[in-house]
Amino acid sequence: DAFAFFRLELLVVITGAIVIVVLLKLYYESDQLLDHGIYLHRPMVAFGCLVAVATLASPYPNIAFWGAYQRYEGAVAYFCYLFLFIGAAVFLKKDRQKRAIFFVILAAGLIHALIGISQFFGFDPLQVDLVQRVYIPSEYLSLFKEEGGIKFQFAHKAYGLTYNPNYFGGLMAMLFPVALVLFLYARSTLGLMASFLAVGTLGAGLIAPTSAGALIAAALAVLALLLLTRQDFRRYYKRLLVLFLIGLLLASAADVYSGGNVKNEIKSM
Repeated sequence: DAFAFFRLELLVVITGAIVIVVLLKLYYESDQLLDHGIYLHRPMVAFGCLVAVATLASPYPNIAFWGAYQRYEGAVAYFCYLFLFIGAAVFLKKDRQKRAIFFVILAAGLIHALIGISQFFGFDPLQVDLVQRVYIPSEYLSLFKEEGGIKFQFAHKAYGLTYNPNYFGGLMAMLFPVALVLFLYARSTLGLMASFLAVGTLGAGLIAPTSAGALIAAALAVLALLLLTRQDFRRYYKRLLVLFLIGLLLASAADVYSGGNVKNEIKSM
């Protein structure tokens, strides 16, 4: 809880500093920035409005504003993330810079997916002694082990590094369509193989938390992708069909292994 609170404080301080720098840049380089346009698209405005409305309409406005004390992920944190994104959009103009951030996020998601897959099969890297020495202060390590260590093991449910299967599933639902686009539009053999491994890993990571919300989000994102790229459907439909069949096999195998958890989550939709 203390970590979550100090993380929020640090997030607010960093966001405030970046906003000041962005405003100074807009002031001193206004002509140059206006020539290229300021990245403030309608989805960003809609997101901010929805956060504000949800906070004001909440029966618990204090919790909605600051977030629950376990995580402090309320409206303040969401607006910080939004301002950080706008700041990055103002500063990052070169395609090389954008690609670097894009692939770093994708690589981080793949590592997260591998952790979640291993948790689904019963092996949790967070419970390994060597790993615990990294994220548990040394002065508390002995006391921590005397209390029995970490015992937040879910039955056939991955939670990654988020401690929450729905949060982890949400991350996979955001990154899976990204990898899917890379796979469907890959031109070289190497790119096709790499993107196939990426979309397969993230797809398995999407199934691992057995989260109904994550599956719905991913399905809607893929549906939107197909509608937006319907003119290219003949170009990539074979790849999509192969991927669908493999995904169906993976989901069936995961359902059998988890004792019907995947099927139950699908029914709960």
